[in-house]
Amino acid sequence: MSKARFALTSSHAMFYAADEIEGALWEALLRYTAIGPKGQCDFPTAKLKGQVLSCVRLVDASAKVLSLSRPALLLLFPDGDGPAVQAVKELTTTPDHASTHAEAAALYDCLQALDPPVRRMPILSWKSRQFEDSTVYLSYHPKDVTPDTSGWVQVGESQPLDSPVGINLIRTALQIHGFMWTPVNTFSTESLHDEADVMDESPNQSPFD
Repeated sequence: MSKARFALTSSHAMFYAADEIEGALWEALLRYTAIGPKGQCDFPTAKLKGQVLSCVRLVDASAKVLSLSRPALLLLFPDGDGPAVQAVKELTTTPDHASTHAEAAALYDCLQALDPPVRRMPILSWKSRQFEDSTVYLSYHPKDVTPDTSGWVQVGESQPLDSPVGINLIRTALQIHGFMWTPVNTFSTESLHDEADVMDESPNQSPFD
Protein backbone atom coordinates (compact mmCIF):
# COMPACT_ATOMS: atom_id res chain seq x y z
CA MET A 1 0.00 0.00 0.00
CA SER A 2 1.45 3.35 -1.04
CA LYS A 3 1.83 6.06 1.58
CA ALA A 4 3.18 8.65 -0.86
CA ARG A 5 1.72 12.07 -1.70
CA PHE A 6 -1.90 11.93 -2.98
CA ALA A 7 -2.04 8.14 -2.66
CA LEU A 8 -5.40 6.40 -3.07
CA THR A 9 -4.44 3.85 -0.50
CA SER A 10 -7.23 1.30 -0.94
CA SER A 11 -8.21 1.32 -4.60
CA HIS A 12 -5.37 2.32 -6.93
CA ALA A 13 -1.81 1.46 -7.80
CA MET A 14 0.28 4.47 -8.87
CA PHE A 15 3.62 5.61 -10.12
CA TYR A 16 5.44 8.93 -10.09
CA ALA A 17 7.44 10.35 -12.98
CA ALA A 18 9.32 13.59 -13.70
CA ASP A 19 10.05 15.54 -16.86
CA GLU A 20 13.75 15.88 -16.04
CA ILE A 21 16.29 13.24 -15.07
CA GLU A 22 17.42 15.51 -12.25
CA GLY A 23 13.83 15.80 -11.05
CA ALA A 24 13.51 12.02 -10.90
CA LEU A 25 16.84 11.63 -9.10
CA TRP A 26 16.17 14.37 -6.54
CA GLU A 27 12.62 13.21 -5.85
CA ALA A 28 13.49 9.54 -5.44
CA LEU A 29 17.03 9.45 -4.12
CA LEU A 30 18.96 12.68 -3.69
CA ARG A 31 16.52 13.83 -1.01
CA TYR A 32 18.56 11.53 1.23
CA THR A 33 21.77 13.50 0.68
CA ALA A 34 23.36 14.88 3.82
CA ILE A 35 24.78 18.33 3.01
CA GLY A 36 27.93 19.43 4.83
CA PRO A 37 30.12 22.56 4.80
CA LYS A 38 31.22 24.06 1.46
CA GLY A 39 28.98 21.78 -0.59
CA GLN A 40 30.57 18.57 0.60
CA CYS A 41 27.90 15.92 0.88
CA ASP A 42 27.32 12.33 1.76
CA PHE A 43 24.92 10.13 -0.17
CA PRO A 44 24.32 6.53 1.03
CA THR A 45 25.44 4.40 -1.91
CA ALA A 46 23.48 1.45 -0.51
CA LYS A 47 20.26 3.22 -1.51
CA LEU A 48 21.17 2.62 -5.16
CA LYS A 49 20.79 -1.13 -4.79
CA GLY A 50 18.01 -2.31 -7.08
CA GLN A 51 17.28 1.21 -8.33
CA VAL A 52 16.98 1.95 -12.05
CA LEU A 53 16.38 5.00 -14.22
CA SER A 54 13.96 4.43 -17.10
CA CYS A 55 12.39 6.53 -19.83
CA VAL A 56 8.63 6.25 -20.31
CA ARG A 57 6.19 7.77 -22.76
CA LEU A 58 2.48 8.39 -22.32
CA VAL A 59 0.75 6.96 -25.40
CA ASP A 60 -2.88 7.19 -24.27
CA ALA A 61 -4.30 10.27 -26.01
CA SER A 62 -7.44 10.12 -23.85
CA ALA A 63 -5.54 10.58 -20.58
CA LYS A 64 -6.23 13.85 -18.76
CA VAL A 65 -3.59 15.81 -16.86
CA LEU A 66 -4.66 18.03 -13.96
CA SER A 67 -1.94 20.57 -13.19
CA LEU A 68 -1.74 21.79 -9.59
CA SER A 69 0.84 24.48 -10.42
CA ARG A 70 0.61 27.95 -11.94
CA PRO A 71 -0.49 29.10 -14.44
CA ALA A 72 -2.80 26.12 -15.07
CA LEU A 73 -3.98 26.28 -11.45
CA LEU A 74 -5.64 29.62 -12.29
CA LEU A 75 -8.15 27.74 -14.46
CA LEU A 76 -9.44 26.17 -11.25
CA PHE A 77 -9.04 29.18 -8.97
CA PRO A 78 -8.91 32.46 -10.95
CA ASP A 79 -8.31 34.65 -7.86
CA GLY A 80 -4.81 33.18 -7.71
CA ASP A 81 -4.08 33.84 -4.03
CA GLY A 82 -7.18 32.73 -2.16
CA PRO A 83 -7.38 30.03 0.53
CA ALA A 84 -8.02 27.29 -2.05
CA VAL A 85 -4.75 28.06 -3.85
CA GLN A 86 -2.89 28.14 -0.54
CA ALA A 87 -4.41 24.77 0.36
CA VAL A 88 -3.22 23.26 -2.95
CA LYS A 89 0.27 24.65 -2.35
CA GLU A 90 0.31 23.06 1.10
CA LEU A 91 -0.80 19.71 -0.32
CA THR A 92 1.97 19.69 -2.96
CA THR A 93 4.75 20.70 -0.55
CA THR A 94 3.95 19.23 2.85
CA PRO A 95 6.35 16.50 4.01
CA ASP A 96 3.36 14.88 5.76
CA HIS A 97 2.19 12.78 2.83
CA ALA A 98 -0.51 11.05 4.86
CA SER A 99 -2.32 14.38 5.21
CA THR A 100 -2.87 14.46 1.41
CA HIS A 101 -4.61 11.09 1.16
CA ALA A 102 -8.05 12.37 2.18
CA GLU A 103 -7.95 15.07 -0.51
CA ALA A 104 -7.07 12.51 -3.19
CA ALA A 105 -9.95 10.30 -2.02
CA ALA A 106 -12.33 13.31 -2.04
CA LEU A 107 -11.34 14.12 -5.64
CA TYR A 108 -11.96 10.53 -6.69
CA ASP A 109 -15.37 10.45 -4.95
CA CYS A 110 -16.32 13.77 -6.56
CA LEU A 111 -15.52 12.43 -10.03
CA GLN A 112 -17.55 9.29 -9.35
CA ALA A 113 -20.53 11.41 -8.28
CA LEU A 114 -20.73 13.36 -11.55
CA ASP A 115 -23.44 12.57 -14.10
CA PRO A 116 -22.16 10.74 -16.04
CA PRO A 117 -19.43 9.66 -13.61
CA VAL A 118 -15.77 10.08 -14.48
CA ARG A 119 -14.33 6.66 -13.74
CA ARG A 120 -10.70 7.45 -14.34
CA MET A 121 -8.48 9.60 -12.13
CA PRO A 122 -6.56 12.28 -14.03
CA ILE A 123 -2.77 12.35 -13.99
CA LEU A 124 -1.86 14.93 -11.37
CA SER A 125 1.13 17.20 -11.91
CA TRP A 126 2.92 19.83 -9.82
CA LYS A 127 6.32 21.44 -9.41
CA SER A 128 8.79 19.12 -7.70
CA ARG A 129 9.45 19.96 -4.06
CA GLN A 130 12.94 18.49 -4.25
CA PHE A 131 13.93 19.95 -7.65
CA GLU A 132 11.82 22.98 -8.47
CA ASP A 133 12.91 23.20 -12.13
CA SER A 134 11.10 19.92 -12.80
CA THR A 135 7.45 18.92 -12.93
CA VAL A 136 6.40 15.62 -11.39
CA TYR A 137 3.47 13.49 -12.53
CA LEU A 138 1.34 11.02 -10.61
CA SER A 139 -0.45 8.40 -12.67
CA TYR A 140 -3.22 6.32 -11.04
CA HIS A 141 -4.21 2.83 -12.09
CA PRO A 142 -7.00 0.65 -10.66
CA LYS A 143 -5.38 -2.40 -9.14
CA ASP A 144 -6.85 -4.71 -11.78
CA VAL A 145 -5.22 -2.75 -14.64
CA THR A 146 -2.28 -4.58 -16.16
CA PRO A 147 0.90 -2.68 -17.16
CA ASP A 148 0.31 -3.18 -20.89
CA THR A 149 -3.05 -1.35 -20.66
CA SER A 150 -1.90 1.49 -18.41
CA GLY A 151 -1.34 3.94 -21.27
CA TRP A 152 2.42 4.17 -20.68
CA VAL A 153 5.26 2.44 -22.52
CA GLN A 154 8.91 2.18 -21.60
CA VAL A 155 11.39 3.58 -24.11
CA GLY A 156 14.76 1.86 -24.28
CA GLU A 157 16.57 -0.03 -21.56
CA SER A 158 16.53 0.82 -17.87
CA GLN A 159 19.81 2.14 -16.45
CA PRO A 160 20.85 0.51 -13.15
CA LEU A 161 21.89 3.28 -10.76
CA ASP A 162 24.30 1.11 -8.79
CA SER A 163 26.51 0.80 -11.89
CA PRO A 164 29.44 3.12 -12.74
CA VAL A 165 27.23 4.92 -15.28
CA GLY A 166 24.44 5.33 -12.73
CA ILE A 167 26.80 6.57 -10.04
CA ASN A 168 28.17 9.11 -12.51
CA LEU A 169 24.59 10.32 -13.14
CA ILE A 170 24.17 10.86 -9.39
CA ARG A 171 27.51 12.63 -9.06
CA THR A 172 26.76 14.90 -12.05
CA ALA A 173 23.29 15.79 -10.72
CA LEU A 174 24.94 16.92 -7.49
CA GLN A 175 27.91 18.66 -9.13
CA ILE A 176 25.71 20.82 -11.37
CA HIS A 177 24.43 22.55 -8.23
CA GLY A 178 27.76 22.85 -6.48
CA PHE A 179 27.67 19.72 -4.33
CA MET A 180 30.71 17.47 -4.17
CA TRP A 181 30.29 13.73 -3.58
CA THR A 182 32.94 11.04 -3.58
CA PRO A 183 31.24 7.64 -3.28
CA VAL A 184 32.86 5.08 -1.03
CA ASN A 185 31.91 2.32 -3.49
CA THR A 186 31.80 2.68 -7.28
CA PHE A 187 31.03 -0.95 -8.06
CA SER A 188 27.66 -2.68 -8.35
CA THR A 189 25.87 -3.07 -5.04
CA GLU A 190 24.89 -6.56 -6.13
CA SER A 191 28.00 -7.57 -4.21
CA LEU A 192 26.83 -5.70 -1.09
CA HIS A 193 24.14 -6.64 1.42
CA ASP A 194 22.50 -3.33 2.29
CA GLU A 195 18.94 -2.02 2.18
CA ALA A 196 17.47 0.24 -0.57
CA ASP A 197 14.66 2.41 -2.27
CA VAL A 198 13.63 4.15 -5.97
CA MET A 199 11.78 6.30 -8.72
CA ASP A 200 11.41 7.74 -12.36
CA GLU A 201 10.42 10.60 -15.03
CA SER A 202 7.32 11.97 -17.13
CA PRO A 203 4.76 12.02 -19.94
CA ASN A 204 6.39 12.12 -23.37
CA GLN A 205 9.95 11.24 -22.26
CA SER A 206 10.87 10.41 -18.74
CA PRO A 207 12.90 8.22 -16.48
CA PHE A 208 10.59 5.77 -14.83
CA ASP A 209 11.15 3.13 -12.21
